[in-house]
Amino acid sequence: MAAAAALTASPLAWSATTPLIYTTTVNTAGTQVTITGTDLCPTGVAPTVVLGSTSLTVQASCTNTTVVASLPAQYRAGSYTLKLTNSSSQQAPSFTITLGAAGPAGPQGPTGPTGPQGPAGPQGPQGPTGSQGPTGPTGPAGSAGPPGPDTVSLSILRWYGANQATTFAVGTNPVGIAFDGASMWVSNNGDGTITRLQANDGTVLGTYSAGASPRGAAYDGANVWVANATGNSVTKLQGNNPTTILGTYPLGGGTQPEGVAFDGAHIWVTNNSTNNVTELQASTGTVLNVYPCGGTYPRGVAFDGTNVWVTNYTSGNVAELSGSNGAVLNTFQVGTHPTGVAFDGANIWVANEGSDSVTEVLANGTTQTFNVPQSAQPYGVVFDGSNIWVAGTNNVTKLQASTGAVVEIIPVAGQYGVAFDGANIWVANYSTKTVSKL
Repeated sequence: MAAAAALTASPLAWSATTPLIYTTTVNTAGTQVTITGTDLCPTGVAPTVVLGSTSLTVQASCTNTTVVASLPAQYRAGSYTLKLTNSSSQQAPSFTITLGAAGPAGPQGPTGPTGPQGPAGPQGPQGPTGSQGPTGPTGPAGSAGPPGPDTVSLSILRWYGANQATTFAVGTNPVGIAFDGASMWVSNNGDGTITRLQANDGTVLGTYSAGASPRGAAYDGANVWVANATGNSVTKLQGNNPTTILGTYPLGGGTQPEGVAFDGAHIWVTNNSTNNVTELQASTGTVLNVYPCGGTYPRGVAFDGTNVWVTNYTSGNVAELSGSNGAVLNTFQVGTHPTGVAFDGANIWVANEGSDSVTEVLANGTTQTFNVPQSAQPYGVVFDGSNIWVAGTNNVTKLQASTGAVVEIIPVAGQYGVAFDGANIWVANYSTKTVSKL
């Protein structure tokens, strides 16, 4: 399950404009003068204030509309010229200030010109949804759309979806695949790279260096993580500038990493050769813990919103680990050589590479297994909101998540990883240097 990324607001950028002084007020003790106006402190750095020929000390806590300065301990009553230069080197028009006993109030002067409009404030919360308005009139009929898919299949009563697979070239031996909300990221095990494609049309946006023998990939809401199988590390690439490698981190003794998952704050990596799982801090790459995986030769990993699930290839089970402390909570026997694992919002699904099947671990702890013989050696598995997709050699099988019934079988060149982009299924084709979009 992918977790949505937290957004941060960028500070408001002030433009360098001439400051204006509106008023000055001396406190009753005669020790401070408060200056009000606009653009007095645009960058947060205190302005320079001169009274007559004396430089005043300005409090650091200035704002763009208010500045407080200390008056000299002794001053003579009279009128003085007050000058203010803000931190953008813009000087306000000179302003006259009178110090001494307050005189009688003078007549009100004419209204000054309207000041410049201030910056827009933050967006307020969304209001409640209003009542639904009446149905509008029916619009005119649109132009005819393109022909429907594969009408030949319909005419001979082959009741399954027509194969509309499209393939795109990537690197050598693609394995892992991840979606970031707009792009697909494909790890190329054979050449140490990761390819980024535009999800809507498959345009290759770039191919970037990863680590040695990259395998699983995951997106953390801002950056992409790739497990480097022979590098015994995990690499973090900047999502909006993938040429920047933010770090390559060792796994605390874990070796031959395979699967990668994000739980909202941490990265979890399965380590084949050492039978354990590494938990890293997503923000820094710091290894927090290395936990036993509840079996041997761990491969796939998934997060269910609370706990982490790991498939153990040689022990034929899937283990449930506590997301808070890594403790093994349960293990469930599945098929032979389990690899991929996915969460459907209630249950866990495991692709069994060695027994041409997929096992569902229900929330109540019971299991049921469904055969997918036409998708031999199934490796990847993903949930699209209604169905389970299992990628195996030369075919992808689509099953109804509620019943396990086969919905359709789609021929696709040799498969490995599989991902869902919110509309389409993407499959990494290990042997043909391509990915397929279904």
